[in-house]
Parts: sequence; structure tokens; C-alpha cells
Amino acid sequence: LDPSCGKILAPPPLGNAPPIAEADALAALPLLQSAAALAPSDPRPHAALGRIRAEIASSWAALASIDLHRAAQLQPTSASALSAAALLSRATNREDQAHSLLAAGMALTRRVA
Repeated sequence: LDPSCGKILAPPPLGNAPPIAEADALAALPLLQSAAALAPSDPRPHAALGRIRAEIASSWAALASIDLHRAAQLQPTSASALSAAALLSRATNREDQAHSLLAAGMALTRRVA
């Protein structure tokens, strides 16, 4: 969530491809796992499996970042909520948001100590 404009900023799809619908990606996983097991020396099913897993992980990390950022907004005095939101913000390339959340969490920790 970009606090300056209030929009949800998701990471770009991998490889400049349009994003895969989550249901389709989850349905493809067992098929690709079977293909990879049946042809262990063929790199194609392994590469496709890796791309789909990375796409799902990227999408879920973006959603987790939004959830944790909202939790931090609802608990501005919780250092753990602020730190968790900062870590996911950093992981999803929202450096400014991560820095401000981490600074707020550290300030709370110093006040308690």
C-alpha cells in the first residue's frame, strides 16, 4: 500500500508476462510436479514450476505486506507489528515505507528499555 496515494502496489509480474490467476497457478503446481518427477533431467518443467512458485510467493508477499502494514497502523504502539510490516515492506521493495516503519518500531523499543 502506497501511503502517498492509497493505492495497492503489487510487484511486477515475472518475465514481463501477464500475471497468472492464483487459482490457475495453484492448479498447475501438481501437474508440473508430476512432469518434473517423470522427466528429472528435463529443465523445462523445473523452470516452469520455479516461475509459478515465484509468482505465487511474490503475490502472497505483497498481500502479506498490505496486511502487516494495516496491522501496524491499527497498533502504532506495537514494536513487533511495526517490525513485521517493515520486513515485508523491504522484501517487496518498498524501501521508504520499510525505513519509516522500522524507525517507529525502534523508537518504541528504546522508549520501553
